[in-house]
Amino acid sequence: MSPTSLERETINIPSTRDQPATVPCYDFEDCIRSALQNWQEGDLLQLVVDHEEELIQFVSLNRDIAPDLVNKHLESANAKNVALYRSPISHDTILIWYRCSATSSVKRIRTQNRVRRDLVWYASGEGVRDIVTLVQLSMHSNEHVTVSKLKDICCIADET
Repeated sequence: MSPTSLERETINIPSTRDQPATVPCYDFEDCIRSALQNWQEGDLLQLVVDHEEELIQFVSLNRDIAPDLVNKHLESANAKNVALYRSPISHDTILIWYRCSATSSVKRIRTQNRVRRDLVWYASGEGVRDIVTLVQLSMHSNEHVTVSKLKDICCIADET
């Protein structure tokens, strides 16, 4: 950049990982695969993450869950719990996850992001389409899962 120029110059600084991951970091139980292959509207698939084993484990599959009853069926609020819900409102699959506290380490937050990425990767591989990934429902307790919030997320996803 010349001393008289006011234009900004872009500098390419290589990172330690220039390419995105092409395979998931966490493994997936086979019963989750079969649940996703038979994915229907109103299904609520609950999972728990074992970080030591790098494994996403099956907890339960509830069928025909109305949007107003989702929060009653969810496991306790914990950063290791995640769920997929097939909304009968919009026909989208909503990824429900519990946010780490604001005081969590960067490593923990990155690990949570990696788990969500892997979960979407596996679900897409099993034929689940229309996964709401731009606006995941994140909350600190089950009471945050409301019909209006589910509708808002589906509407925002439709606009993008």
